[in-house]
Amino acid sequence: MGEQVGAKNFNNKDYAGDEELLDIVNDFIEENVLIGVINKFIGEDTEYLKVKDREIRWLAAKARFRAIEY
Repeated sequence: MGEQVGAKNFNNKDYAGDEELLDIVNDFIEENVLIGVINKFIGEDTEYLKVKDREIRWLAAKARFRAIEY
């Protein structure tokens, strides 16, 4: 789920400035928000597909039963 960044990595002033640190934090927050949104929609789509799968199986069984009656 992304890189782990420790605060100790930013103790050296030559390594990262305030703007770079803010960019890293901003990217991390954006990534986590997007992951949350994607996971929410995947969960909803999965449930929708499960319902549709049950409906199709029921209709298929019903059609087979009707075919036997004829």
